[in-house]
Amino acid sequence: GFAGKTFSEESKRKISKRNVYISRRINNMKELDLLNRMKMDNNLACMVLTKNRHLLYQTYSAFANAKGGMIVLGVKKYKKGFQIKEIENPQLIKEEILKNLNNEKEVSCNLLQKENIYEMKLLEKTIIIIEVPRAKRHQKPIYLKNNPYLHTYIRKDFRNKVCTQDEVNAMIRENYPY
Repeated sequence: GFAGKTFSEESKRKISKRNVYISRRINNMKELDLLNRMKMDNNLACMVLTKNRHLLYQTYSAFANAKGGMIVLGVKKYKKGFQIKEIENPQLIKEEILKNLNNEKEVSCNLLQKENIYEMKLLEKTIIIIEVPRAKRHQKPIYLKNNPYLHTYIRKDFRNKVCTQDEVNAMIRENYPY
């Protein structure tokens, strides 16, 4: 925070001007809540959409196998801020994501409903939000490419981590407790 710091009058004017500019562009509380969460939430991942969607599905697996989470497509996060890259053809992208999640050769289990993946305006640019629920015990592990031992992920310290064989076996044991 700024508590205890002193600023020159020029710095104060710049900070005030920037805050007014940002607050004029934020249209609703959902937008403000998302901006605040992007700063420090381990259960939120920001990414720019590329042709290679592997990171997207890794993050889906990681959130599903952990506590659930939110994937924000169209935002690149940096240490001191973020950049918004508008999603073109968001309807087409959403349909492609759902199609791939329903393909068992890509992902072991689709946990999403249509209402879990939606468009949102963030600072006047269209992004896509994917709310990934936590997988139920009998659905775990959620893995990619038909291989739970190589492509099961979990979210730890703001990153997707490949699960060890022991972690995958523990999920499978919980799935079949008898």
